[in-house]
Amino acid sequence: MDIKDITKEQLETLILIKSLEEFVTDEHENLSSLSEVIWTLEESLSNEEYKQLVTDICKLTETGYILSDATEGHIEIDRILEVEGITPKGQSALDDWEKEIRGSIDKGGK
Repeated sequence: MDIKDITKEQLETLILIKSLEEFVTDEHENLSSLSEVIWTLEESLSNEEYKQLVTDICKLTETGYILSDATEGHIEIDRILEVEGITPKGQSALDDWEKEIRGSIDKGGK
């Protein structure tokens, strides 16, 4: 997998955002956008966990894996993020990760 410009934690955040994207459905009318789901998630995170999430989203935005308005300013002044979704580059990284995991499982690895 060729993801050299993000950390393992940022990859985990990308996976989380993909999962949250899939969660946003017509069934959850009160959570109709990815941003609304992230805002709701924020309420259950500690300050440090939320700061890490925002930092990861900023980096993923800078490196082109997700679309958002995240900047360092969001971290400094605790502004609410607007996250639009995963870019084709981000989806490609997730697809590569999934292939790697499936290959590992097929070989009997963990």
